[in-house]
Amino acid sequence: MEKISKPELVTFLRLCDHHKWLSPRVRYASIRSKPMLLKDLKHHFRESMEESPWILTLIPRNCVLQRTLPRIQYDYAEKRFLLDGDPLRPPARQPSVSFSRRGPVTLHF
Repeated sequence: MEKISKPELVTFLRLCDHHKWLSPRVRYASIRSKPMLLKDLKHHFRESMEESPWILTLIPRNCVLQRTLPRIQYDYAEKRFLLDGDPLRPPARQPSVSFSRRGPVTLHF
């Protein structure tokens, strides 16, 4: 799991947080180091490596999670997470902008 880049780990942890898969919640702030993130992930998951296509499978340690989570894998060749064999699609974030004033508005940067 050490070969997975930190941005990929953070994207995966954001997805876990969005779906509330992990309890206690894993903090993924940018100030946390990659070894800290890996330590937290290893608390929730075991690793299983398939040599032929170089795919890492994350197996939940919690029995309840094993039944509710999709099959989580990391493809080292493509450098991406797979959920039930499909590439990970992080939840889309829509920026919200609202103006309380009607009429023309000028923004200064």
